[in-house]
Amino acid sequence: MTRTTIILIITILFASKIWGQTEQVKVNLNDSTELTLERVNFDKTGKKFEFFDKFPIAIDGRPIFGTDGDFPKFTLTKATLKIGENKYDLQVDDMYNPWFGEGVNDGLFKIKKDGTEIRLTGLFSDGAGSYGAEWLIVGKSSIRTILTKDEWILFEYFEGK
Repeated sequence: MTRTTIILIITILFASKIWGQTEQVKVNLNDSTELTLERVNFDKTGKKFEFFDKFPIAIDGRPIFGTDGDFPKFTLTKATLKIGENKYDLQVDDMYNPWFGEGVNDGLFKIKKDGTEIRLTGLFSDGAGSYGAEWLIVGKSSIRTILTKDEWILFEYFEGK
């Protein structure tokens, strides 16, 4: 192999490690409850975009949450809620740019227990495109019940909880 080929291979391996890396943050909701969020760099490959004027508004036929007129930079790939010894994989499809900087503000997430139901709410933002999500946990099951960027809902429902 030539020296140029070796340098090229090393550069590609390094770049794929950096660009493909997963970033993870943990949010402590209380003494026995922790939320772990993971994001990766957004990859446009193979995706179909819908535009309004010049701005992307949908990816593969689904509205974009987490941008303010740009392509997403990150995709939320996993959210795991741990309550004591129980773990719940939360629905995260269509959630982009979940945070910016080094992590999230723990105060943007709230958990509430009501009988056999647990509700987790969270506000997500990259500094521009804000949105909120709510998950319902019952027994060993979970489902996302709200995904919205409607400002009224964000202020009245999420910040009022």
